[in-house]
Amino acid sequence: MNQSGRGHEVMKKKKLVHNLKSKRWFI
Repeated sequence: MNQSGRGHEVMKKKKLVHNLKSKRWFI
């Protein structure tokens, strides 16, 4: 449970970074 939770947080952060990067490119 702990490991899967950690993986979920990492994916969330990766998605956030990806959104920020794509937003930068679009702007």
